Amino acid sequence: LTELKRDAVKAASKAGVALIANPGCYPTSVQLPLCPLLEAKCITADHITIDAKSGVSGAGRGAKEAFLYAEVAEGMHAYGVSRHRHMPEIEQGLSESH
Repeated sequence: LTELKRDAVKAASKAGVALIANPGCYPTSVQLPLCPLLEAKCITADHITIDAKSGVSGAGRGAKEAFLYAEVAEGMHAYGVSRHRHMPEIEQGLSESH
């Protein structure tokens, strides 16, 4: 994350690195508040629970009946519980902070 690794991003840019990847929305929403708390030893990484939500637009570009407005309006659907596709990014970012 640029917000947390600003010096490393600047150094990579000066070194001529052509591409710098940034995490997606879920890893960003988790790491921005938790990394500083882990680094300051205000919390431990032992029992963190992430309760995140996104709108239908976060479900990708494919047209699926389950994501039609009539199916999702005013409701929630859990997916990727304990195996979300962004968990490796989240775990990497948090592990670098403690």
